[in-house]
Amino acid sequence: MGKHSKEVNAFNAAKKLRETLIEQLKKCNSPEDLERFLKKYHENLKKRVSTIRLTPYHQEELNSLDREIKELTHKLRVRFSPEVQIESSPSTHERHEELPVLVEESASLTTTPEPMKENHLLQQQVEHKAEASIEKEKEDALASTQPKTPLESLTRRGRLERENSGVLEPPKTRHSVKSKKTLSDNKLSQETYVDPRIIDKRRIYIFDVKVKLRAIQAKHKIYEEKAKKYQNEKNQKEFSKYSNAATAAKSIHAQISALIRQYVVDGNLVSFKSRSQEVLGEDKEHVKTLRTHRGWWEKFLDDLVDLINTGLNRVGSTVRMHELSMFKPLADGGKKVTELNNAISSLKATV
Repeated sequence: MGKHSKEVNAFNAAKKLRETLIEQLKKCNSPEDLERFLKKYHENLKKRVSTIRLTPYHQEELNSLDREIKELTHKLRVRFSPEVQIESSPSTHERHEELPVLVEESASLTTTPEPMKENHLLQQQVEHKAEASIEKEKEDALASTQPKTPLESLTRRGRLERENSGVLEPPKTRHSVKSKKTLSDNKLSQETYVDPRIIDKRRIYIFDVKVKLRAIQAKHKIYEEKAKKYQNEKNQKEFSKYSNAATAAKSIHAQISALIRQYVVDGNLVSFKSRSQEVLGEDKEHVKTLRTHRGWWEKFLDDLVDLINTGLNRVGSTVRMHELSMFKPLADGGKKVTELNNAISSLKATV
């Protein structure tokens, strides 16, 4: 068997193994099934270790499948994990009231050394706080007995004179730069904080779109390889053609990916649609470049603009597992466009 045939067979076997697991994950309905599928998959991987070197094209396909497996697994773990109940911690005043109770109960625990040790530490903490409070009162009392400086005496005398003459002085306010800064920081933190569980849900909703965008990333890598090939062959015309196409594909992928990351943070689908339309405008140089580079890109860009205009509103608050499907080989551009369309159209602003 030739070297090429061995490489193709190794690729097909590895691809089949991953596609089988993906289909199982799509139909998985319990955490037990998830662990069983993953265990069997890893066992089969160990059995099929091969030293055959795959082509960059085949390796990229397998890497894409591995990424989908990883994200599907993450999605299922989030789906099966129980909701975390966040209980508010007791106030400082309540905690201080609870400490003496614990110390008093320690008197009856004479037979267990460890609880006695813990309660002894609590008692020391209470005593330390009491001593600190007494020291603070002493310092305040000492400060009140200190003689006034001449400037303070003059200020006080002037205030008394104004009061006796019937002139009321407006109360002075003290400005604390540190306090204002702390309040500002706290307010900013509250405004920008997003519950990690909401972030996870948004990533799940946008998951299909991220998978479909990998088609653009894969095309970009293929164009880069072809550009290097023609550069080595001194074919300037073809080198320029594929180099420009690679740059355009990379730019569009990076910009749409950045908008996806922004949506995950702020959940603003209206902004996502509007800014995506700007990236794919007819007057953009990268769009013009790809429209002149083979028919696949022209069809792809038409459908990408159309799907963003669709509205992202087909699905409710649940994730439809049966719609999570991987691309066919890269030559099958029509199905890639359809899946990308379905991915973005199936989002709804629920979080």
